[in-house]
Amino acid sequence: MRRSLKILLSPFGSEGDVNPLVWAGHALAAKGHEPHFLLPPKYATRAEGLPWTPVGREGDFESLVRDPRFWHPITGPAHVAKVMLQSFPDFLKAYQSCGFQPDLVITSTFGLAAAFAAEAAGIPRLNIHMQPAVLMSLRDCPVFSHGLEWLPAAPDFIKRLAFAGVNTVLNLSIKKEINDLRKSMGLPAVRDVFREIILSGDGTTLLCPPWFAKPQPEWPANTRQFGFPIETASLPLPLEVRAFLEKNPNPLLWTHGSANHDTARFHQCAIRTSEMLGLPFLIVGPEDPKESLPDTGFSVRHLRFEDIFPHCRAIIHHGGIGTTAKAIAAGRPQLVIPRAHDQPDNAARVERLGLGFRLPFGSCTPKFVASALSRLLESKDIAARCREFSPLVRNGSDASGFVEFAESLK
Repeated sequence: MRRSLKILLSPFGSEGDVNPLVWAGHALAAKGHEPHFLLPPKYATRAEGLPWTPVGREGDFESLVRDPRFWHPITGPAHVAKVMLQSFPDFLKAYQSCGFQPDLVITSTFGLAAAFAAEAAGIPRLNIHMQPAVLMSLRDCPVFSHGLEWLPAAPDFIKRLAFAGVNTVLNLSIKKEINDLRKSMGLPAVRDVFREIILSGDGTTLLCPPWFAKPQPEWPANTRQFGFPIETASLPLPLEVRAFLEKNPNPLLWTHGSANHDTARFHQCAIRTSEMLGLPFLIVGPEDPKESLPDTGFSVRHLRFEDIFPHCRAIIHHGGIGTTAKAIAAGRPQLVIPRAHDQPDNAARVERLGLGFRLPFGSCTPKFVASALSRLLESKDIAARCREFSPLVRNGSDASGFVEFAESLK
């Protein structure tokens, strides 16, 4: 008889980093295991009935991500790593105080505090990634930022130089602090933060299907790939949103992420573009627009995208992998306007699959966006591709394979 495992789940980052581990936690609980989360209070409701221990104080995460350096197209990931280090003491305190002795620790890409604690205690760790850009590959080379769309077609030595540049920026930014922390925990120093820590672990999971990112020989050993972690059960929309949809069916939905507070330009473009096209619109994000909205517009701080996307005509977004996956699942065309991190690469994959268009953030003006949206909404080819791929996501989100892989690590 299979033994029930005690499994600690510790995501770090935005809602897009938290949601996959929530999906994993529910899947593990359904198989009789005992999940327990370490979560910032901001995301407590995302645990959805599963036990959790708070990390830090309410508002800590928002104060960190309000820094504009978080969204720099080149150095943004290194700044995320620095922010992660600032939160390290809070995560370690939560780990030590939760009273939970795990058999397995599951982390997101930057959930390094729990990763180090697991390593120090000799506990197996499973690292979950959703973004294929993290698993840098010569044959499936990521598009790191606008202006580097040519890189996937470049000679291998150019790609290796680009990868080395990414590693160098990360090592220069945080390697000393990382090794100081590891020394204090009785762990050996590392030479390469990316390969020896972020891509380390007893197992690695990429939660996106092979048609979105083909398996590659350079991926870490013991890597398994599964479908997007999409919740198939929908929940009722809030009353005020349903009332808006009754008067304004099939709106455009605009969002630039759950953690991005620097959205004034995006919001202004959303309002002007929607008015130019004469279409109703819905804005979702942590900041409300600074200007008043017409009767055909509505703003809300948070919605589950799997619930609202099927009611929308098109999704205009930042290219976060969770948002991208849910737009594909809903069968809706996408206009992706990325800023940093994995977003440019996800945008390139959407366009490559024929599911939408991408625009650089510098072109986020009503004129350019309205033109791209008009082409997007008129494209029968894109509509057909969206219908083709939607069931692939919804039918490929079964978690049984993931649970079996997690169980095999203990």
